[in-house]
Amino acid sequence: MAREMTAKRHEFIAVLVLTVALLLLVCLVSYDARDSSFNALSYKLRADNMAGKIGAHVSDFLFQLFGYSAYLLLCPLVILGWKLLRGRELHSPYLRTLGFLLILASIATTL
Repeated sequence: MAREMTAKRHEFIAVLVLTVALLLLVCLVSYDARDSSFNALSYKLRADNMAGKIGAHVSDFLFQLFGYSAYLLLCPLVILGWKLLRGRELHSPYLRTLGFLLILASIATTL
């Protein structure tokens, strides 16, 4: 019974992670520099980002923090969601997260 509940919890988390990845993709793809965000004020009433004002803020923050390597944030989210959905075991998640952050920082520096 406990194993079945864990599997259902992993499926729920997987669907949630894949949904976040899809929303992040929509935010990043529909980024417009003229949208109003944390450090830019625009007189437009509505954001051109397909995810709305929140999407404009998120995409502006990610592009300023990571640049074009912000698209790489989608890869671990999709892989994590897929593994959780399929019921596979995650091996050394902390070490993999650290490695991914180092790769992301080096690619952001390179670009």
